[in-house]
Amino acid sequence: MSDPSDADHVDDGAMPPTAEPLVGRGIIRASWIGTGAFTVSAVATAIAPHTFVAVGVGVSMVLFFAGIALFLWAFAIAVNRSRADLIGVGGLFFLAGSASRPVQRQLLGSFGLEVVVGLATAAVHPFTPLAFGVLVPMYGLGLCGLWSARYGTFPPRPPDEGRPARKGAGKPADKQVAGGPGGKTAGKTGGKTGGKTAGAAAGKAGGRRAKGGRVTPAKKGASRSR
Repeated sequence: MSDPSDADHVDDGAMPPTAEPLVGRGIIRASWIGTGAFTVSAVATAIAPHTFVAVGVGVSMVLFFAGIALFLWAFAIAVNRSRADLIGVGGLFFLAGSASRPVQRQLLGSFGLEVVVGLATAAVHPFTPLAFGVLVPMYGLGLCGLWSARYGTFPPRPPDEGRPARKGAGKPADKQVAGGPGGKTAGKTGGKTGGKTAGAAAGKAGGRRAKGGRVTPAKKGASRSR
């Protein structure tokens, strides 16, 4: 028989389960690389603006335009996914309910650091090229949207059969026209117009008959003299 202590020894020495690896590590790494480059250039520009102003502005503009491209890329992927999933703006760009806590800490932390550095360095030297730093958070926001569009979890979209049908959608076209307000209005207008037209025609015909059977004295004397 086996010794129960052996089983206890095996259980105690077993390795604990490893944590699930982060999905989309490339996007997370790119976010921190851009944030680091912006932080270094912005701080250097704030300390020595005449020396590093070109570098600071260049890094800020590159990250800003890259963020616009990432934003549009994420939006295009989200539009394609929205055919089957319910995707909101908060879940897409701010990872609300669409990403795990570790992913939120990484991507939103990088985005938040860009916001803080951009505002702080622009406040040190207001009305200078350092103001371009406030545009850099577009880069972090675009990467948040790209990660969520590719790897985020969203609730499925309900089927179309569950939506209520529009009023009058199942009625035939002829019944809808005849029974609708337009049909009633057309019927009333047509009846009134037809009645007026018929009455006017009858009045004209009666006047002609009466005029044809009646001879005025002047006309009667003229016929005798002829």
